[in-house]
Amino acid sequence: MSFSYGSGVIAPSTDEEKPIARAFATAGLNFERAAAFLIIAGAALLPWALMAGLVIWLWRRFRIGAWLNARSDVSYARQVDPD
Repeated sequence: MSFSYGSGVIAPSTDEEKPIARAFATAGLNFERAAAFLIIAGAALLPWALMAGLVIWLWRRFRIGAWLNARSDVSYARQVDPD
């Protein structure tokens, strides 16, 4: 009496695919997806960065901060009596 519990193959062989080639293909796909993410993220953030840069440039160009500080100093300045 004999029992056979295996698949019939004495020594199973490895996959026919080349594992190093598959690893390089996966790495290339990961690189492509990372580059695509960076392009999409940059395209989404670029308008906001340009708008922030424009606001900062206008703030410095027209000296809005100095104008606001000068105006608040004048409006809240105490009147000093020279006598």
